[in-house]
Amino acid sequence: MSSQIPGYQVIRKVGEGGMSTVYLAIQLSVGREVALKVLSPELRSDPNFAKRFYREANIVGRLSHPNIISIYDVGKHGNHYYMAMDYLPGESCNELIRKQKISVPRALAILRDITCAIDYSHDKGYLHCDIKPDNILFRTNGSAVLTDFGIARELHENNASGTLTGTAHYMSPEQAQGLRLDKTSDIYSLGILLFEMLTGTLPYNARDVIAVAIKHVSAPIPALPAELKLLQPLLDRMLAKKPGARFQNGNELKHAIDFYESQYLKQEAIALPAAARIRLQLQQLHHRIKSALGSGSRLQYSLRHGLILKLTDHDFDIPDIERITRTLDASLQTAKTGSDAARHPLDLALESDQARVLLPAFLLNSLLVLVVLAALALIARGPVIEHINSLGSPDIIYVD
Repeated sequence: MSSQIPGYQVIRKVGEGGMSTVYLAIQLSVGREVALKVLSPELRSDPNFAKRFYREANIVGRLSHPNIISIYDVGKHGNHYYMAMDYLPGESCNELIRKQKISVPRALAILRDITCAIDYSHDKGYLHCDIKPDNILFRTNGSAVLTDFGIARELHENNASGTLTGTAHYMSPEQAQGLRLDKTSDIYSLGILLFEMLTGTLPYNARDVIAVAIKHVSAPIPALPAELKLLQPLLDRMLAKKPGARFQNGNELKHAIDFYESQYLKQEAIALPAAARIRLQLQQLHHRIKSALGSGSRLQYSLRHGLILKLTDHDFDIPDIERITRTLDASLQTAKTGSDAARHPLDLALESDQARVLLPAFLLNSLLVLVVLAALALIARGPVIEHINSLGSPDIIYVD
């Protein structure tokens, strides 16, 4: 590799993904350690991937922020497309999550750093569209750094694409449906990241991409463990299904992080704008009232399933499912569209953890049959007795 890319001495391979391989290298002109990202050989012949590679470099090259990866060089030599970036030797956020090394204060600090990154990126006109733990690295001072702008979009050109791009477990409901995205789409992905950092698990998981996408669209917002309940209103606002119900920009989210961090850590009152502080306190009160009243729960009876407890106010909408399946790759559409889109909504609701069976169908249906039979017996009892009475008393004949 060192002989194939002039100006760089490759030390070792440090990572590999679906699109590229990353090497630790020395940029000889300045003696600097860099991460040398090289496009995978099987993708070199596709001009779309080469275009995307250069586009990522062009976008990141316009961004200068301590919480965003820096790019020093990009080019092509022979068959190799390469990009020289910051070398960040520490573990990724994903590795920290797997090792359960993220405390609550650390999770909120990471969330704040990445919020600062996307707020700056949004101000410069770009959506990231692929925020996930694998794309978060750390500098030696511990600050979090957002990487991989490979599928970033420009805000002013961001129309509904009709195609699914991103990582299914972290994409917003509108992204899962191929609809128009805005700043709140990245904020939703940050909500998924927060839940995973706090709990070590993903909020929405399923057997395939379609089922995961469906959960993003209409499954209940996940509940945090009891010891983290104070942070539930923050999570709820970030993971709201409708974009208008989320924090509308990174600045709003930073205020909220400061507020809930001070609440969780029992710190002194923080210097927030009065309007923001009142709004967050009202949101906290609303969440407590809603939790007490259980306003999101509904009972429903089904001959097929039994007594159902609906865990969300969002109805399970078959058109939403069809829209999601249309955005997937042709292979996934062929494999799943016909079977999933035609299934009964309650089947999908139960499978997607939107509803829970309280009493199974055979118990309720058996009880229903007994009630019906008893009612028929009561109804029939009157005419039967009347018929017997109409026969009159038998004549008695005495014989001497």
